Amino acid sequence: MVPDAAFNKDVIHLYGRHKFLIAEKTREGETKMAKGKAFLLVGHAHWGKSKTLTALTDGNWNVRYITIKGVEFKIKRSSNSDNLEPCLEFVKNVTYPNLIIAFSSDGPEERQILEILKRKYDLYFFVLQHKYNNPDSEISEAENKLLEAYSNSIESYTPKHEPAEKRATAFRAYIKSKLP
Repeated sequence: MVPDAAFNKDVIHLYGRHKFLIAEKTREGETKMAKGKAFLLVGHAHWGKSKTLTALTDGNWNVRYITIKGVEFKIKRSSNSDNLEPCLEFVKNVTYPNLIIAFSSDGPEERQILEILKRKYDLYFFVLQHKYNNPDSEISEAENKLLEAYSNSIESYTPKHEPAEKRATAFRAYIKSKLP
């Protein structure tokens, strides 16, 4: 392995006013992306993920970036259960260093999506354990085990029928706890 000091840090990506390193070239000419952080808000279809993310952005559905504890995140609101192809394209092509993503643990291609993300990001899962409008519906133990295979950092949000603002507050606290 080449020490960090040996990398040529000349690959910079621009997003509007933001400038950050997304990849580095090794001495051997291979490109190595600096690993970012991806926080996945986990549930099933119609589970309350979108409303939680809207509450996280102060009720504004159009917000695509959010800063938490001085770190900027790109938000991906539609999950793999909403529309699979755009979700797969997003995870394959994204280069933004930090992400917040809605994710359906029972959705199509969940393992493929997690495999792609794991190569580029450290994954953190915030699991909405109960469906908002049907609190008896739960994320299964098998789904939680699947998530454990991709991260050591999983938090289950277990309160039932909590408003989006409370879920968003708990999610924000979880994100803050994982940042320097």
